[in-house]
Amino acid sequence: MYQLRIYKVNLEKREAFHDRFKNHAMRIMKKYAFSIVAMWETVTESDMEFIYILDWPNVETMEHQWKAFLADQEWIDIKKKMDLDIGEPVIQATGRVLTPIEYSPLSTIQVP
Repeated sequence: MYQLRIYKVNLEKREAFHDRFKNHAMRIMKKYAFSIVAMWETVTESDMEFIYILDWPNVETMEHQWKAFLADQEWIDIKKKMDLDIGEPVIQATGRVLTPIEYSPLSTIQVP
C-alpha cells in the first residue's frame, strides 16, 4: 500500500526545510524502515508543497512506524532546534493512504 504525504512549506524557509528533510528526516526514517518511492515539489508565489509517496506493507506497520519516528528523540531535538532558530518551516502536513484500483497502470508496474 502507498501513503501520499503533502507538506505545505513556508517559501522563505524552503532551503532549510529541504536541508532538514534530506540530511535528517530521511536518515531517521530509514531507521524505522520508511520506504520513500518518489518526491516532488510544486511552488506558487506564496508557498511550496513538498509531496512524497511511501510504500508500506500494511496500515498497521505504517501507523506503528510513524509513531516511532515522531517519538524519536533525535528527530524531536532537530525539530525543536529549527523552531528556535528560524521557526517551523512546515505550515501544514497531510497524509492519505492510496489504494490502487485494478485498472490503474501502476497495478502492472513493480515499484521497488
